Amino acid sequence: NKDGVGLYVDLDDPKAVSGLRIRTPGDGFAATIYGANEKPAEKWPDPATWTELGQAATVKDGRRIALDSAGNDFRYLLVWITKLGEDEAPLEDAPAGDDEQAGQRPQQGQPASGRTAEIGELLLSE
Repeated sequence: NKDGVGLYVDLDDPKAVSGLRIRTPGDGFAATIYGANEKPAEKWPDPATWTELGQAATVKDGRRIALDSAGNDFRYLLVWITKLGEDEAPLEDAPAGDDEQAGQRPQQGQPASGRTAEIGELLLSE
């Protein structure tokens, strides 16, 4: 049983973030957003590396997800999808990488489920 699938974004330099918007044709999935400053590990999400910034019980196309970075800057953001929408295949059916191991690192900027998605807007803290 898979814990989730996800994608990460490299911001190039650490930044404080207050929110993000996800553009997706598949509404209704649940996600947890994490931040880190170290290069992502092979297992996801490694609690020693990733800090939880926020959650969305139901992601809707274009809806803002509020994030709390507690004044910290992060270089990497991880959108970890923990539950797919009602019309989606189970997480167990989503590809996890070359070796099909649950929790395997997804490609940078590519959704591990093979679906089209994009980070439409990254809201930086002032």
